[in-house]
Amino acid sequence: MKKTALLAAFSLFSAALFAYNPPFGGENLYKLSNPTLMSGGDSASGGPLFNVIPASISYNPALTATEQRTVLNLSGSLMFNAKNFDSSSLGWGAQAGITMPTKWMVFSGTINAVFSGEAGLPVGNTIIVHAGIAKELLDDIYIGLNLYGGSYFSHGSDWSIGCDFGLLYKGEKSIGFLREPRIGLSVLNIGRSAGNDYEVPGVDGTFEGTAFPGILTPRISLGATVLQTWGWKAGFSADASFPACQNAVFDLAFAVSYNDLVELNVGWQANVRELAEGGKANWPSIGLSCKIMLSSSKKNDTWQQSEIVPSVAWQNMYSEVQNISAGATLYLGQEDNEAPEIYLWDEDVFGNN
Repeated sequence: MKKTALLAAFSLFSAALFAYNPPFGGENLYKLSNPTLMSGGDSASGGPLFNVIPASISYNPALTATEQRTVLNLSGSLMFNAKNFDSSSLGWGAQAGITMPTKWMVFSGTINAVFSGEAGLPVGNTIIVHAGIAKELLDDIYIGLNLYGGSYFSHGSDWSIGCDFGLLYKGEKSIGFLREPRIGLSVLNIGRSAGNDYEVPGVDGTFEGTAFPGILTPRISLGATVLQTWGWKAGFSADASFPACQNAVFDLAFAVSYNDLVELNVGWQANVRELAEGGKANWPSIGLSCKIMLSSSKKNDTWQQSEIVPSVAWQNMYSEVQNISAGATLYLGQEDNEAPEIYLWDEDVFGNN
């Protein structure tokens, strides 16, 4: 009898400690304000064609470890209810980030803000900051760590704090039809989620256990290029995450690019808990980006040639909320893709072979 009572008490305590009832859209909080993440870049393997921006660390902090250039990113979004549109229903989001490689490791930081208003996404107003480090661990294997903190307000107030951990395998050899396969593993939101003093309705319509994004969320991803010919390239990524270990969210994305200049992305997500509670499946997201080369007139300039990548994305969420996002990513300088040269006996200096 004592064992039964003890087990029941422990079960009730565990249920209260790990109550999981996020609002609709709560697990998508980090991608609502960025077109790259919204259209398939919300992946622990870097998306279909490995387009990594500073905010990618929100899904796997190891993703930026391969970056050789300083990267700046800025984006914004507009959310509104298409069926009952008025000025009070407008919501918006903004995101800014930076990645800075050094000799020892790669540093990244991003700030994400969402002010959902009454657009139909009951996530309220949030501002979350991520700061991460990433480094090559072994050949083709990379590791990363984030620290994050957030403030939630408008329906009461609350805060979050914690860390993320991630691994990335980025292969150079093909496996069957998979070219340059990538495997991403991450554990996100290890810490305190907001929700205890933040009154937003969860997916079941109550205000109990609405902490979000889900605490202790494992994520696994596979991405690869599947076609590369005549300037065309196509790839995919597939992710599975398990928020609070009480839900399953599946993300699938495809992308096609031409000459690495123009890229079309399509992403789709299935959130099992939201669907089980009667939520309507989101439409696929669509994103478009183009690469513009920037040249400097200074021949010895370290950033003699840089790139800017404007992008836009759109998604119809839950058949009511329209989310339109636009932004740009600036890559300063050129990647070093040449192998190191070895000289013997100063052959190039004296012209002797």
